[in-house]
Amino acid sequence: MYSGCLSIEVFHRKFFDDYDKFLYVNISLENSEEVEPEYVVECGRADYAVKHGGRIVAFIEAEPLGGISEEVIKEKLKYAFDSGVEFTVITDGDTWLVYETFKKA
Repeated sequence: MYSGCLSIEVFHRKFFDDYDKFLYVNISLENSEEVEPEYVVECGRADYAVKHGGRIVAFIEAEPLGGISEEVIKEKLKYAFDSGVEFTVITDGDTWLVYETFKKA
């Protein structure tokens, strides 16, 4: 669909050794060692910063249903690029897009 996309399965397998455990044991949004909500970046804020091994590996952006546009995608990918974050997940609950920030198209 968009350049730089990869499957959520690839994202999970890259960062979580026990794939099944990741799928069935939810990351706790209350655990600041795993997720930091409303993470402030230079040009805005990411809805969630996902941490693994003490570093931020992904931003997750939650948009309203039908709210994913090219403009939104560019803005959210800029957050990740400027912050050195490897992955960006953008969802409206129906559509899930996963991008590798630094992968050449």
